[in-house]
Amino acid sequence: MNLPRRSQPLPTNADITDASLRLAALCNGATQAQDMSSYGNDGTVTGAKQLAVGYSHDGTDDKIDFGDIGTIQTVEFWVDPDTTTQELILVDTGKDIMVSSGTITYTGLTAAATYVNGDAGTTLAAGEMSHVMCVFTQVDANNFETANDGTNYGKIEMRDLFVYDEAKSAAFAAWRFSQGVPDSSLVLHTVDGVSDLSRFRHTPTYSGGVVVGKRMKFDGTDDKIDWGDIGNIQTVKFIIDPETTTQEILLVDTGNDIMVDSGTITYTGLTPAATYVNGVATTTLAADVRQHVVCVFTQIDADNFELGTDGTNFGQIELEDVEAFDDAKSADWAMLDYLSLRSYI
Repeated sequence: MNLPRRSQPLPTNADITDASLRLAALCNGATQAQDMSSYGNDGTVTGAKQLAVGYSHDGTDDKIDFGDIGTIQTVEFWVDPDTTTQELILVDTGKDIMVSSGTITYTGLTAAATYVNGDAGTTLAAGEMSHVMCVFTQVDANNFETANDGTNYGKIEMRDLFVYDEAKSAAFAAWRFSQGVPDSSLVLHTVDGVSDLSRFRHTPTYSGGVVVGKRMKFDGTDDKIDWGDIGNIQTVKFIIDPETTTQEILLVDTGNDIMVDSGTITYTGLTPAATYVNGVATTTLAADVRQHVVCVFTQIDADNFELGTDGTNFGQIELEDVEAFDDAKSADWAMLDYLSLRSYI
């Protein structure tokens, strides 16, 4: 039985009864992006490629044209820019929003507030999916388009585009972000080793003959998956089936790793705070059976996060549903997560 793929971010559907809503485009449809608001401002797709959720724009000539959507004051969307300088939104001729050298900037618009991932700020990272809300003085959006400024184009992925004719608040921006990312401490989530389902979209590098898809299988000789620098973390959760009671599990950073040694989960270079196996506080791990494990430790910068190794030695293990968090998960969290997945273990 396959594990559920709890992808991040989740769809952030707007309240279509919000009287200020002028456009609600979940970004679906190969040739037309349907507007779910009462105004029916469906967008014409030019070149943009439809994804499982949202669209990718190639930065050359791709866009979605929603036409005249009326007066607006707030634009909300999820975006993953290819680099830190990309076009984002054309509101009308000479009025646009872009990211320039990592900073969200406005042309022809009077900005009132900008929120990124629920917080006030204009910094936008490349290579990860971020929630953006731009608030400005009311303007007539006669020619509303994605991924261009009327001349130049942006290489971006965009989804869940909502536009309002009122200035949305900081509390509203935070609430909307929380709808898409219920746990903002999640920095890595891979079910099967193929991709990172967190909004950070870390890219895996494979070594040896590691098998991915459904679950990750490591041969104990030279197999590993390198996720690179995933930032600060305090908790790692995974489902594991070790071949024997002594196996390497994962490397957090050089000299900092977690393994099972003679049936006991042990930490090197990390300060453990708690360990849970199948929802219970214990460090005992059995061989040749799938088990749910949560490891909590003092915060550390995971500069070189790898699965199946300690940097020198390798583990003959199977892993599934690996998650890393930048907060210390509780005993209740460990039990609830175990119970939510118990039927899959």
